[in-house]
Amino acid sequence: MKAKKGSVTLNVALGIIMFIAIAGILAVMTHQVNEDSRTSFATSSGSVTNETLTTVAETGEYINSTVRSQCSFTSFAVSAIVNSSNGAAIPSTNYTYTSAGKVSVKAGTVSVFNNTDWKVTYSYKYASGNNLGCNSTIESDKGIYNVTKNFDLIGLATAFGLVIAIIFAAINFKRDGF
Repeated sequence: MKAKKGSVTLNVALGIIMFIAIAGILAVMTHQVNEDSRTSFATSSGSVTNETLTTVAETGEYINSTVRSQCSFTSFAVSAIVNSSNGAAIPSTNYTYTSAGKVSVKAGTVSVFNNTDWKVTYSYKYASGNNLGCNSTIESDKGIYNVTKNFDLIGLATAFGLVIAIIFAAINFKRDGF
């Protein structure tokens, strides 16, 4: 049977599905290349001595956002923490930190340092001198995300269009007396 003018054929649907699949594969590959590139940019080291974190509790406090926003911020490590009011060293058994720069009182720890101000000394790595290259990988990933977050919508619209096309084809098929 020959397809009628204006009708959706299986070839068109297959083409749309293949386009979505190829675009998805390219998006994943690009993201991986960008991720690998960003880690190669993290070559410079930085450190901060006695940065004050206010009222540190179990929920935690982040270090300075300017430091954390440096391109390819990695390898965050706390070397010392002291209480701001009396300078007493806070043992590492009383706190925890994340790679994103969040410092908090260790959950379940009964500590006199809970909900007090802390002075934190830490080190980290970041991309210096090549922020343009590092930032471009981040911007590329943002663009990929904006496209791929709509894949489910595109897939749903394609499926809906196929169902409508099948219904119309069935109506035309019946009307033509087949």
